[in-house]
Amino acid sequence: MDIYATAWIWATNSGEDNFPAFATLDGIPPNTNIYATTSVSSFSQAVDLQTGVAGTVGSVVRRWEIFNPDGSISQIEPEPDPANNSQLIENCASVTFELAVTNAVAWSQISLFTY
Repeated sequence: MDIYATAWIWATNSGEDNFPAFATLDGIPPNTNIYATTSVSSFSQAVDLQTGVAGTVGSVVRRWEIFNPDGSISQIEPEPDPANNSQLIENCASVTFELAVTNAVAWSQISLFTY
């Protein structure tokens, strides 16, 4: 495998609602097979003093696009799953990552590898 691209996502939220940040890596040429990965590299969570509930952080491969045989592009968006932190994508056109935080701040590294 070779590194194709890498970047960072950053998100912060001081409330109880989920706040997602998205990053898309695109411009991938046809016939490129990609292994997409994301991992939270640092976070700081707060604790609601009234409820005792701690903040949460999650980073996933949210959706991707593939080239069809006729050259058109189709989007694939799986059901949300915290285990979707890596994905093999054949004939990849783009990959979108999501970093979701609730009452926390976090950084996540996203990477694309060719295989």
